[in-house]
Amino acid sequence: SLKLAEIVSTSNGYVLNRFRQMPIPQGVIVDGIVENASALSAAVKELFHNSGCRGKGIVTSLSGGSVIVKKVTLAQMEEKDLRDLIRDEAGKYLPFDNMDDVNYDFQILGDNEYNPNQMEVIIVAAKKTDVNSYLDALTAAGLSVTIMDVDSFALETMYETNYEFAEDEIVVIVNIGATLTNINVIKGGMSIFTRDFTVAGNTITEGLQAKYKVTAEEAEKMKTEGVVIVNIGATLTNINVIKGGMSIFTRDFTVAGNTITEGLQAKYKVTTEEAEKMKTEGPQGSNQDNIELRNAILDCAEPICSEIERSIDYFRSTFGADYIKHVYLSGGSSRIAGLSGNLSQRLGIETDLVNPLMKIQYNKKNIDAGKLESIKTIGAVAIGLGLRKIGDK
Repeated sequence: SLKLAEIVSTSNGYVLNRFRQMPIPQGVIVDGIVENASALSAAVKELFHNSGCRGKGIVTSLSGGSVIVKKVTLAQMEEKDLRDLIRDEAGKYLPFDNMDDVNYDFQILGDNEYNPNQMEVIIVAAKKTDVNSYLDALTAAGLSVTIMDVDSFALETMYETNYEFAEDEIVVIVNIGATLTNINVIKGGMSIFTRDFTVAGNTITEGLQAKYKVTAEEAEKMKTEGVVIVNIGATLTNINVIKGGMSIFTRDFTVAGNTITEGLQAKYKVTTEEAEKMKTEGPQGSNQDNIELRNAILDCAEPICSEIERSIDYFRSTFGADYIKHVYLSGGSSRIAGLSGNLSQRLGIETDLVNPLMKIQYNKKNIDAGKLESIKTIGAVAIGLGLRKIGDK
């Protein structure tokens, strides 16, 4: 879905001034790639219509197959020389033959832990055609993009604003969207690993639809009642590992909320709307039918849990067995009953829902207090983007 978060900075800290959400028509964005720019532009126009936002400059983000994030170890050099090196020797680090066709940026994380003559660098790259498809759609909607970020790094910004961290502390952020899941590992305030995959929240919704023969809305309702940051969106799940306030590992994958939706649809022979309702509302009480539904939802969420577990295992094997303090979940599917406990048991790491408004106030005139819990669940990426400032790295 599309989300709009307007953050203002005051003498008393940050304030969430406005927040809006609306669904994106199916097929408009697939695995982070814009497939229908005119439909996206129309949806963005509708999102901003009567929103009260006066400014036209926005911060937005890429995720999924449209962006590549890679951590590399290189010899110490000046930033200008590093940019030239990445451009001239891209084939060594990125799956692109010609960097003229790519928008890229990088951030120097610091010295290599074992060799002071080397440094750790994160490279972010996206094809210009993919970036321009977003820019064209947003420009057609009358907006101007001032910053193009990445979902996983927006989660890092949100975390840094709301949570205290020690220098060497590692946390993982997992954002479970409807169709994409992002994983981000953060250490010392910087992302050191990211991954996206396509098993996500819709997997559960569709599984409930199939089993209980309900609409997507009904399956979504069934699903949700009931330091690693995991943001489970509809189409993308983000995992972010944070250590000492720095993102050291991120991963996005498309096993996300829609994976659950499809699983419920297949199991219970229901519509998408019925499966969504089952997924988000969840069963109440302890009778046999409710127990069966809870188990069915968790069964449909199994692909997401497996991908998260594999991502963290990969991080541990690649970056060493650093102690991960916490796993934080966000995204529309993160509130599935039993999901955090299931992940905590499997990973051996304390797992909770993230709170992107822990240190951020909200405008009571523009935002209904009754919607705050929903905003906390779905708004982590949008709030992180709203906290960005021009000139930030």
